[in-house]
Amino acid sequence: SALSTVLLQDHIQRVTVFGAGLQARMHIQALYAALHEQPIPHVTIVNRTLINAQALADQIRDEHQWATTTSAVALDDSLGVAEALSKTQVIYTTTNTMTPLFDASCVAPGTHIAGVGSYTPQMQEVSARMVDQCRVLMDTPDARHSVGDLQHLAPQHPVCLVGTALKWQQQQQQSDERNDIAPPSLEEQAEWYEPTQQFHPQLHTCTFYKSVGTAIQDVMTADWVVQQARTKNIGTVVDMD
Repeated sequence: SALSTVLLQDHIQRVTVFGAGLQARMHIQALYAALHEQPIPHVTIVNRTLINAQALADQIRDEHQWATTTSAVALDDSLGVAEALSKTQVIYTTTNTMTPLFDASCVAPGTHIAGVGSYTPQMQEVSARMVDQCRVLMDTPDARHSVGDLQHLAPQHPVCLVGTALKWQQQQQQSDERNDIAPPSLEEQAEWYEPTQQFHPQLHTCTFYKSVGTAIQDVMTADWVVQQARTKNIGTVVDMD
């Protein structure tokens, strides 16, 4: 989710996160790491329970100097949510809701949305109307048919694997011998999609990354952690026999 964000967004000033649990907190921290520890000037937490949203907002502000300003909004405060969304460049949804969290009309063109909470056909964090306005990236091909957020998509909707986009970024970095490649232009993004998919920049004004999760990600992450632990000579070896 964080990698898809830094791939598609530059100069992030505001991030809005739906949910106030562990997933929400870890995705904010992951984004900071993916931004190479650049400050995130404003983080807004939206949650059904305002006290929980405020607790996470306070925690982020108190524990991390890079979060200059934090705020909390109750999910049922429609005006507050609309105001936050109209100013944000990045939206993270980290809930287990069965109904969409926000009105698509509140989201500004160019916004990147990362949906990480839903993982069944019945769950849906982002409305069909919102997704229809997005160029879609996903972590696995199965995501298109296994989560409520994407089930309605027409075959011609522009959808690609996030790995395809990240591979493009890696090739650009290798060809330019730089680490600070700017986000791809609309023309470059068009190369990620199949010829049969209809990519309309005037219609698909936002981007949506849908994460469902896959075992290979867990295996690769665990392997990297073990390698780092061995390199730094930390941790404890446990005999499982």
